[in-house]
Amino acid sequence: MTGKYLLLSSLLFLSCGTPSNKSEKKSMQFSLDDFYSENEQLSARVEEVFQKLDAKSRIAQMIVVAAGVNGKPTKTVEELIRKNTVGGVLMLGGDKRLILKLKHQFDSLSLKNGFLPLLFSSDAEPSLFNRKIKGTKIVPNTIDLLTVAKCDSVARIISEELLSMGIMHNYAPVVDMSASNEAITNRTFGSDPAQVISLSSSFINTTQKQGVVATAKHFP
Repeated sequence: MTGKYLLLSSLLFLSCGTPSNKSEKKSMQFSLDDFYSENEQLSARVEEVFQKLDAKSRIAQMIVVAAGVNGKPTKTVEELIRKNTVGGVLMLGGDKRLILKLKHQFDSLSLKNGFLPLLFSSDAEPSLFNRKIKGTKIVPNTIDLLTVAKCDSVARIISEELLSMGIMHNYAPVVDMSASNEAITNRTFGSDPAQVISLSSSFINTTQKQGVVATAKHFP
């Protein structure tokens, strides 16, 4: 089932491309709202593609490899893609130009070999965003986002930056709570449950309205 969910994500993002004709574009254009609802057309498309995949390809859809400055060497990532053993790439460090270059490089390799499009992700929570991706718009640390309005603004900025690099999955926000924030310091929305729920929900909703998948973390 997990493989199907990730496959659905790949097909969802592929729909942002350019189909061969206008009628096809209209019929195959999906959004995140479709992903989180019962969409018969999207479900049928996923099932159609899923049934054409062999066991190896299905497993590959559940594997993500890290690339970039703090990830695996580019040649290693390319070899994994060429062997059809990964379904996504986590862009782990670098500047915007490098990440965009790698995104095109990896995606082109996957499509050239007849595989599904890759799902690109980033660990772009506010407190780590500018450190992990150089050249991005400066945003405050998560602990300093004290209002829903400010949280929405930062989530929008981060999402726009990610989309400009072809990244459509963000491993954020952090929803951990700890007394005095001793465990995750400035990466948390605080230690008050109501505040964390309100601000993290706002971050998630705004992120996904922009067309980027959000991820609540961390779980034990």
